[in-house]
Amino acid sequence: MAESESAQEHEGLLSSDARTPDSVTVDIPKDDPPKKETPQEARRKEEARRKEEALRREKLKKCLDLQADLSKKLSDIVLLDQKIEKWSEEKKPKLQELLDQPEWETLEKLLDEMKFWDTASTIPNEKSFLCYARLHELMDKLLSNTAISFPYLQLIIKRFNAYNEHILKHFRIDQPATKKHDERPLDAPIHYAVRQLNGEFLDWLLAQQPPETNATRPEETPRENTCSTGEPQEENKINTGNTTEEKNLRTEEEDNAIPEESQEENNDQKLKRSVDVNLRNSKKETALAILCASYDECMKVINKPIEEIKEDDEKEKHVENQQKCKKMLPEIQVLIKKLIAAGADFNICSLQLKLPTVPPMKLLQGS
Repeated sequence: MAESESAQEHEGLLSSDARTPDSVTVDIPKDDPPKKETPQEARRKEEARRKEEALRREKLKKCLDLQADLSKKLSDIVLLDQKIEKWSEEKKPKLQELLDQPEWETLEKLLDEMKFWDTASTIPNEKSFLCYARLHELMDKLLSNTAISFPYLQLIIKRFNAYNEHILKHFRIDQPATKKHDERPLDAPIHYAVRQLNGEFLDWLLAQQPPETNATRPEETPRENTCSTGEPQEENKINTGNTTEEKNLRTEEEDNAIPEESQEENNDQKLKRSVDVNLRNSKKETALAILCASYDECMKVINKPIEEIKEDDEKEKHVENQQKCKKMLPEIQVLIKKLIAAGADFNICSLQLKLPTVPPMKLLQGS
């Protein structure tokens, strides 16, 4: 009997100890019901909303007018009958004067403000000023023929800092993209340059530096402290010895090193450039991958035996294509060497996960 009473007592203690503060009922005071909006407050809110809408409509109209006006002025300078007009020195001051007009900054401020009008319900798209200003169609025309438009592009790209901008093809801001539009890769200027094998345009892009940077970074050796071969000056050179035994200790890596004539070019890798040499387009292709793919295509055409072609007309076309490819190969090799000297990465693959099949040393040696 005593044992059963002690057991019940023990169970009671356990049950009381097991109670946690969560099991205690707490009276939470109820919030007061929201105050009903008075007619005067509702009227004031409606008036404020209408004023805001009117102000937005006014800003939108001003923005559209500026877009149309600036786009027309720019087109009148660079285009003639919807085609790129031949460059003349007389056009340079006109184009520079237009690009320096304060209306561009006014338009940019309006566009930046309009991006966040509906941020309460949507996330603003990350688009550039040229895209919002509806200038991508004009840029696509210019970049599609860089041999003619290069002088225009020098001023326009620099003014809008469009070195790494992906250009939409025949862009229409008020029209949905078609399937044909989606199939075309969105290229940046460096991709246009290598597709057209325009070495002059590529050289200019690679030479551009942000205005706030110097020729070299502080932590790197200045170029004036190196010889033309890329080695330190004699006064700074470490004595490694000139014995016959040491001269014979050349490794396989040293034998395959980049030739001395390209060492000076490799110093350019230390420069901070405005353009990203490893920038991908919308199909994940770098400029180097595009060139290597072009090299492979040319080699396929050149190595294809003419005996495999049966039709005479096709044989003539094939011979023409072979001659064209033989002429293109040296140009492709030169551009690849320039990209490698600028720091292009061979390990960046294409969308098909295929590395460039051209051996780097073979290209650098021009074989």
